[in-house]
Amino acid sequence: MHSNIDIQPACDVVSVTGESPVWSSRDNALYWVDVRSNRIFRMTASGSVTDWDVGERVSSVGFRRDGGLIGTFRSGIYAIDISACGTQATKTLILSPELAAGTRPKEGKADASGCWWFGSTCDANEPLGGYFRLFPDGHYVQVSDGVTMANGLAVNASGDKVLAADSITNTIWSWSVDLESNTLSERQVFSRGEGVTGLIDGATFDDEGYYWCALFGEWAIARYSPDGQLVRKIQLPVKYPTMCAFGGENLDTLFVTSSQFHAVNDKEHQPLAGRLFKLDGLGSRGVNEREFG
Repeated sequence: MHSNIDIQPACDVVSVTGESPVWSSRDNALYWVDVRSNRIFRMTASGSVTDWDVGERVSSVGFRRDGGLIGTFRSGIYAIDISACGTQATKTLILSPELAAGTRPKEGKADASGCWWFGSTCDANEPLGGYFRLFPDGHYVQVSDGVTMANGLAVNASGDKVLAADSITNTIWSWSVDLESNTLSERQVFSRGEGVTGLIDGATFDDEGYYWCALFGEWAIARYSPDGQLVRKIQLPVKYPTMCAFGGENLDTLFVTSSQFHAVNDKEHQPLAGRLFKLDGLGSRGVNEREFG
């Protein structure tokens, strides 16, 4: 079964640091970002690609229930409008969070209740960051601290579990969500990265409750069982994959972004670094992305 996996570049775009692929069933298109070139990309099911300049570093994007995008930027959380003609997106500030000195917003993803989870990262590699939950009415709460590099946010199919990681310690945590009261359990350890040599990076869930994540620096992606056991690795033609997301008409294609920036001195062995990949034949399907609002 595993030998039938087909791994191909999905398009000709080369990102300096590709991140945050998210599939829109509403648009029948994949969105992703290039963190270092301040751009958002959209690729339709036919393979046509459009991009927009957002004016500053954007690390993650998602969807808003009332249309348009939401994004996590260095300066805060913004609503993003790409509907106007031209290649310049417009942004409206939703939240400028009060973060610890030396940290910045990074990862972001909506949960089943319409909240936007985001993490903060410390560029000095100190555990000064955390995870936060922004509610549709504009208030937010901190749900954890002690994070050095926020990554790996994902929400399962039923919406009652959220996972998130710290790439520096390779720890993945989980929260159970009471969907009636919209409250969270205490944070639990899901995995401590046993069996991997790369860094736990961007992630998603499939419809069976398995957690997929990029292994930054290991030429691979990983699949974890619902109880936190590493059950599968798939090798990639690039050393620095950054995030994965299911998409396509049947949500059975896995898209994976990658970084050219970290492979700049190894172009001979990584000519495809920075490309967006599509993996078919995995035998797994994803779930629709939740929307903020």
